[in-house]
Amino acid sequence: ILEAVRAAGYKSGTIFVATDNATIAKEALSSLPEGFAVASLRADRRVVQKSHGRREGDTMLHLQLLDLALLSQADVLVGVFGSTFIKAALQLGSASEYISLDTFHWCPLLRCYWGWHD
Repeated sequence: ILEAVRAAGYKSGTIFVATDNATIAKEALSSLPEGFAVASLRADRRVVQKSHGRREGDTMLHLQLLDLALLSQADVLVGVFGSTFIKAALQLGSASEYISLDTFHWCPLLRCYWGWHD
């Protein structure tokens, strides 16, 4: 992620980590990259990771809404466009740039990846 941010020309700032993956959250918060501060809500991301496909309580909803609210205030968003959170944050906020971590340019149709064009 940091490589993509630096490749886009950003050398310093605050990185807010919102993820449903406990390993990514732990790694992101374990070492501070030069020039950047790293922030995340203090929540057990293992709970978020295990929540998929289950009925979630109010606590999980509150965490997800806080993550979304903070993401929507970002100047630059980095992520995969398959993520509903990134799309919602782009719609709700005023980010000046989106840095994609997608392998391919995002397209809502699977045929885009097969090289089909209209």
